[in-house]
Amino acid sequence: MKEDSALCVKNLLAQIQPLEIINQYIIPALDIVGDGFENNKIFLPQLLMSADAAKEAFNVIREYFVLNGEKKEDGNKVVIATVEGDIHDIGKNIVKVLMSNYGFDMIDLGKDVKCEKALEAVIENDCKLVGFSALMTTTVPNMEKTIRLIHDNTDAKAFVGGAVLTKSCAKMINADYYAKDAMESVRIAKRIFRRRGKMMVSTKGRYALRIMIYLAENANGTPVPLKEIADKENIGIKYLEIIVASLNKNNLLESVRGKNGGYMLNKPTGEYSILSILNAAEGSLAPVACVDDVCEMADSCKTYTLWKELDNVIENFLSLKTLADIIN
Repeated sequence: MKEDSALCVKNLLAQIQPLEIINQYIIPALDIVGDGFENNKIFLPQLLMSADAAKEAFNVIREYFVLNGEKKEDGNKVVIATVEGDIHDIGKNIVKVLMSNYGFDMIDLGKDVKCEKALEAVIENDCKLVGFSALMTTTVPNMEKTIRLIHDNTDAKAFVGGAVLTKSCAKMINADYYAKDAMESVRIAKRIFRRRGKMMVSTKGRYALRIMIYLAENANGTPVPLKEIADKENIGIKYLEIIVASLNKNNLLESVRGKNGGYMLNKPTGEYSILSILNAAEGSLAPVACVDDVCEMADSCKTYTLWKELDNVIENFLSLKTLADIIN
């Protein structure tokens, strides 16, 4: 599989730019695998195989940058470690590989990491996100101590995971996020970094809009097969299925089963706000994480009102724009 992915990327590099390959092929492929893993359609061995294949694909792209004298844009930095007293790191390593393949710059401190070392790494690398794992109940207090040190000295957010942790436990030790598995870690990181610097709609959100526009212009009262949309919009069929499932789950489409089945809009284009479509595909579009989350500093933070007002501006703008506006 690794050899095949490397060969595919080499062939694609002769036709399109590296970033297009990452955004249009590698990331959507990882999303498909992640969705299958979360829905128990594929399992850990397949997840790791896909991670290895993606890693090989990225290696080819890195070689391309070097040979052509181009500098790859640095990814968002994430510190990751197993806390002091715990020598288990298999779960952490899985998270590291998967997040690396999604383009995050992973700074792995290893296992049995003292809280001072974790803090030093976060400050030195100006990281905004740090992840900790623990497999032993006896090391959870060390995790709490490390998180407190991070929060007291930086503005970084902390996510935690491991066999001994639950969502309620994560809350008790003041972690900002709980990752039940490796894919959840990726989702947390996407959420954090999408809200830093600028609002960014991902490939999934952009494709969702294209799908809705295509259905609006081509359904004509009859369902459109997924294969037709995939061919006309140049979207991989598996990735298309994930996006359409999100749109359908949010009651934006009507699905028809059978030989002549497919999808079509379930109301006039003027009744679809762009916000509803993007929310279905992306989730929240808030510019900073604290607008969505329960922030303990909301009452005292002088910038919270600013971000909340910006969030309202974004929501109001996108809620007033409809699918009909785009088509016309």
